[in-house]
Amino acid sequence: MSFPYTMHQPIFNATLNPVTIIGLFTSILCLLACQNDNFPNLEQLIPKLELCHSAEQSVFYDKVKELEQKYAIEIAVSAVHTQLGCSLHYKSEVQFPMASVLKIPIAVHLFREIDKGAYTSDQKLKLTPKDLRHHSYITYMMRGKNSLEISLKELVKLMLQESDNTASDAVIKLLGGPKVITEALRKMGYNQLHIDRYYIQMLADLYQVKWTDNPEEWSYELIDRLIRRSTVQQQREGFEKFQKDTKDCGSTRQISQLLTDLVKGNLLSHKNTKLLLAILEKCRTSENRLVAGVPKGTKVAHKTGTLPGVVNDAGIIYLGEDLANVAVTIFIKGSDRAKVERDEQVIATLSTQLCFYFKKTVKQPYFFFEKSPKSTK
Repeated sequence: MSFPYTMHQPIFNATLNPVTIIGLFTSILCLLACQNDNFPNLEQLIPKLELCHSAEQSVFYDKVKELEQKYAIEIAVSAVHTQLGCSLHYKSEVQFPMASVLKIPIAVHLFREIDKGAYTSDQKLKLTPKDLRHHSYITYMMRGKNSLEISLKELVKLMLQESDNTASDAVIKLLGGPKVITEALRKMGYNQLHIDRYYIQMLADLYQVKWTDNPEEWSYELIDRLIRRSTVQQQREGFEKFQKDTKDCGSTRQISQLLTDLVKGNLLSHKNTKLLLAILEKCRTSENRLVAGVPKGTKVAHKTGTLPGVVNDAGIIYLGEDLANVAVTIFIKGSDRAKVERDEQVIATLSTQLCFYFKKTVKQPYFFFEKSPKSTK
């Protein structure tokens, strides 16, 4: 007996554990086989389980390509269901500028050092006006003061929730510099994530201004004066070079892997895993990207990243209904610097499709019979 067809339909419409379903299906077949000597080989009857819905994946990839062509941008996507392991990857190995998404691995490394006892989350760090950077809430906190003492936990909150660049440069300095963090990430298995510069160095490169390698000479006043003198030509050249720069780049695959490892408790203590995710849930830099694409009320723990021509978002989307969560990273580069709102909508559109895809994946596992060879009898 053979099955000269392929069934590729969701045969259960209830939210059941796929392993339980296939176990019940197999048990029924075994009982039938025991009662009938002429029953066909069970290998011909036991359906194969497909969790990842390849047809819907193709639809998603086509949508990404359509958006790339329509807007003349480059998109990379990695989305992983942290329990089932089902994933979608598009240009996921390509290096993209991480922008402020790189603050997630920086925070992970800091909390790992806290878990080791090198620091405590309540430990205070003293900042002076020389430590100030552009796009920083700490600038207002220090107004009228000669210094400011702030805990490491508060620095991480400002770094991730407000994308505070004073906070991130302070944490990078505390940890020993960009090379130390990159080496730590490599030892953790994330060799496609590179932290190469302090924010103040990145800003100097972006505006193509002559900069000093001596950190003792760095200050807000110096970089502010230089970028104000930067010509339109310098800025244009800087933005073009930045799109091709390999520094501070990473792959969406490894950012999503890091987020998956974080949620599964593979990176930090339970206490600091919970704390870091709680901090990411209160990201305030933009709700027009991943958050805008999910159903209202859906919890998202994420971090955005924005630079001229670069619009990113990465985080954990909690699907609800006991469907667990998905680690999602979407990077865009090569865009017109004036098209941030449009690129945010691109991310929101893809976020909507990813939520639909993963909810369907969990709720409706596919079972199918492979076409059997014709019988020789």
